Amino acid sequence: MASFLLKLTENDTYAFYYNTPDAAAQAPMPAILARPAILIYKGDKMKYSKGITTSRRAGALEARVKPEQYRKIREPLGSLYDAAAGVMSLFLKKACGLRVQTDGQVPQSGPVLVLCSHQGMLDFAVTAAALLPRRLHFVCSESFFQRPLLAPLLYAMGVIPKVQFTADPRCIASILRTLRAGGAVCLYPAGQTSMTGRPGEVGPAIARLVRKCGVSVAFLQLHGGFFTRSRFARGLNRGRIDARLGLLFASGQPGALTDDEIYRRVCGAIDYDEYRWQRETGAVFASRHRAKGYQNMLLLCPRCGARASYSARGNRVRCDVCGNSGAVGSDMRLHADEGSVLPETLVEWHDLLRRDWEKRLRAGSFCMKSPVRCRRWDGRRFAPDGGGVATLDEHQLCYKPRCGEPVCLANRTLSGMRCVPGAYFEIETPGGALRLYPDEGRSAAEWKLAQEYLHWRAGHETTP
Repeated sequence: MASFLLKLTENDTYAFYYNTPDAAAQAPMPAILARPAILIYKGDKMKYSKGITTSRRAGALEARVKPEQYRKIREPLGSLYDAAAGVMSLFLKKACGLRVQTDGQVPQSGPVLVLCSHQGMLDFAVTAAALLPRRLHFVCSESFFQRPLLAPLLYAMGVIPKVQFTADPRCIASILRTLRAGGAVCLYPAGQTSMTGRPGEVGPAIARLVRKCGVSVAFLQLHGGFFTRSRFARGLNRGRIDARLGLLFASGQPGALTDDEIYRRVCGAIDYDEYRWQRETGAVFASRHRAKGYQNMLLLCPRCGARASYSARGNRVRCDVCGNSGAVGSDMRLHADEGSVLPETLVEWHDLLRRDWEKRLRAGSFCMKSPVRCRRWDGRRFAPDGGGVATLDEHQLCYKPRCGEPVCLANRTLSGMRCVPGAYFEIETPGGALRLYPDEGRSAAEWKLAQEYLHWRAGHETTP
């Protein structure tokens, strides 16, 4: 039987053991070797056992995130960090209505772990502004390090990279090392920004990390960031952002709590519901292009049942098939025109879509299928790699290229996918990362949402 063991020693040495040639290819990320062997990371260098070659999957992973990125986490460059955070703080307060409320004393020196809500594209700037003058080591997706112009800035800012949607022991080691040196680490437990105005599922491993860190834990709960600049929006909606900063655990306090108690307190501290918050506060958002990007999120027409059929212009949305139409108001809700039917919130649109998935799953007819163009990460860039057909059913996501072997990933083990709504979704495969561009670009978000729902469903005995 294939086996895999990860050993993390006190001097941060990693040993990966496999006893069959196929174990690495079949194991969850990070898969390192394709032969029975040990790979050791020690200090800033890699050392392979004699005569061992890495698998294609390992090659892709190491090309995307070099070991040095995990090992050499420098202190944020003081002058650059302070200047950038100061400018962003001024901009956010003047242009976006940022308000910071502090509950309790957050340590201004010594090690601290900061856990934050993850709503939109301004979260990093809001967090840096709210924690000033403290300089933070942010944990972010390693995909940002693939951008040649951005990577040097991330190094200078002391950012810690993480392989998204998978356990990353090197990232955890970097976090622990930074805290031991007295630094402040900022982590977004949801792992991705919101697509509906509600947070994504937080993995239970966050409780074990909090316990292992053994330091003070602060929280930053955000509201308004999703409406100001969401991941699918194409502009800035000026209105209001509320940030509540507080101390969640004093140093050593998690040791007296169970993992379940820690998990519930973390989730409660960073939870949010944007539409409920807007209704309670009466916050309004000004823009001439509030609907821009909504064409990639209104994935199922409530009147005619057409999929990925909406277009958006200015503040208005319209179904290209049946003409169902309305506008996104200053309250960020959808208001239907006379004779039209529009759910008010993106949460309701997602519920409509989920009910359709459940209906098709009960009938045994759930299957998404589309011709796709493909780009493969070659270590330097995502290069064109032909195309094929992508298929998603109840059990797995498959990509069948025109030439070559198909790649199939089980929904139970695939916990999520990167996605740019309106363009592509991205998966990790044994041959490297693949970006798949559906013929109908507006459907890309449904591939991501459906796959993540099927992953959730596979881990539960009953559907929600």
